[in-house]
Amino acid sequence: MAIKVLVNGKAPVAVFRELSDELQDKVVKMTRSINKNNSVTIGLHEDAQDYPRREGGKELGKNEITSVVMIGAIHEFGVGKMPSRPWLSLSFKYDKSINDKMMKDAMRVYTKTPEALGAELDKVGKAAAKSMREHVFSNDIGLLENAESTQLRKGGNTPLVDTQHMVRQIDYKVHGGEN
Repeated sequence: MAIKVLVNGKAPVAVFRELSDELQDKVVKMTRSINKNNSVTIGLHEDAQDYPRREGGKELGKNEITSVVMIGAIHEFGVGKMPSRPWLSLSFKYDKSINDKMMKDAMRVYTKTPEALGAELDKVGKAAAKSMREHVFSNDIGLLENAESTQLRKGGNTPLVDTQHMVRQIDYKVHGGEN
């Protein structure tokens, strides 16, 4: 459950459209030469640490979900009567101009030094994951309020932040390339 920033080595469409025809041709040639697995994903990954089976001194029930990725997906997309509470997509949209600029910068570096792509993607991932964690902690992206029952249980209304475990698991991964 992560957002892929650079898909198969292709520049985001918004960035591509801003380039001159000559640069667009270079980008097309360049993307054909990139290993198609060069990308960075940001969010909760399959190796994120699950919630502990014990929480607050009490043993969790057999049927309680402990997968951080599953909990993140349930919040993002909703399930059954529980409405979606987008956090991943909101965080990413909030920083769209910053992410676009970082990707544009990464592509500029790549045109001059192709072997630097992994390091550039690492910079993008590190900054985007940090920003995403900060947005959830500060709720400056307009997360939906908790249900009244959840507010009573938690003693407040900080959406998605109870034990802070899920938010701490937000990370990035660079796929392919060298970094």
